[in-house]
Amino acid sequence: MWNIFNPAEAKAIIEKQRANAGIIEPKNLEEKALSFAGRDIYEKLIKGYTEKQWGTDCRNLPAFIIQRVPLRFTYNNNYYNDRYQGIPIGGYTTYVQKLLEGIDVRLNINYSDFIRKNPNISSKTIYTGITIWTKSLLMRSARRRKRQDKDLKYDIALIRPIYNSHIITPQLGLGYLSSFLKTKNYNALIIDALKKKLSNQQIYMGTSKNWFFSA
Repeated sequence: MWNIFNPAEAKAIIEKQRANAGIIEPKNLEEKALSFAGRDIYEKLIKGYTEKQWGTDCRNLPAFIIQRVPLRFTYNNNYYNDRYQGIPIGGYTTYVQKLLEGIDVRLNINYSDFIRKNPNISSKTIYTGITIWTKSLLMRSARRRKRQDKDLKYDIALIRPIYNSHIITPQLGLGYLSSFLKTKNYNALIIDALKKKLSNQQIYMGTSKNWFFSA
């Protein structure tokens, strides 16, 4: 993110951002995060995750919620400081390798190409990815909408709705999808319903069925 190479450099950047924030007594979660982690970490790692989890703007949440998040300037990537932690012996790589012993694993394969060439690979196939199918859906929807009305300013809207569940997916993925559509000459409008406090019903009433709702 900052193109740096050691904890001291990271600490210097965060200290500067904390000073720029000028927050002495944080009144909400956003102010607390800015005062201890700086703006870059808050906006890229904390804001989207937290708002999706709690279903409201960070400024509506109490400051103490973020206090449990550690901030360390070391090479220790453990979440807690406890002496005993639930980490597999040998690390997660070894753990996963043991889980996959005796199982045929193939990496760096395009699923669409593979299944087309191997339609009878198994009696049932479970695809757990999303990117290629999301892109395909967006492309079809954008093309259909452009055919319907060539004078529209936007070909498709990518909407981050308000959820009542605790599925944690920040809104940043919509920016990625918007950039992808732009490379295909489609204009996308991003609507953050959580930030604008729009209900799902308000979104539906003001949009078309061709518009894409994203987690």
